[in-house]
Amino acid sequence: LRVGFIRGVAFPASVRQALQDPELASLLVPLYANDLTLSALRGRRVDYVIDDPVTLLQRAERQEGEPLKVVLELAVSPVHLFVSRHVLQQRPELLKRLNQAIARARQRPEWQRVLARYPGVQG
Repeated sequence: LRVGFIRGVAFPASVRQALQDPELASLLVPLYANDLTLSALRGRRVDYVIDDPVTLLQRAERQEGEPLKVVLELAVSPVHLFVSRHVLQQRPELLKRLNQAIARARQRPEWQRVLARYPGVQG
């Protein structure tokens, strides 16, 4: 059994602790980029991968190959939008506009359909 994971990814504390277990650690195969998780899985170099399910499933749908299935959810984390201070200094109104746009988006019916793609996320 081999479990692929992206080298350098910051996992939540509970996942990090589980990954340090010697028995599980012996199964881990470090991969060097997100694109390698799908090719490693489909190429049978690993049996499972730890990756963002939405991103991986979307990539899998765009490429030929067997469909993927999420078999275990290790952790659910919020999605963040990052804006650099440099950009905010150049465009001080940007943060306010982004927050307003997100508030408007949450009012649309499509918002719940998008959130339904992310298991465990509440809108």
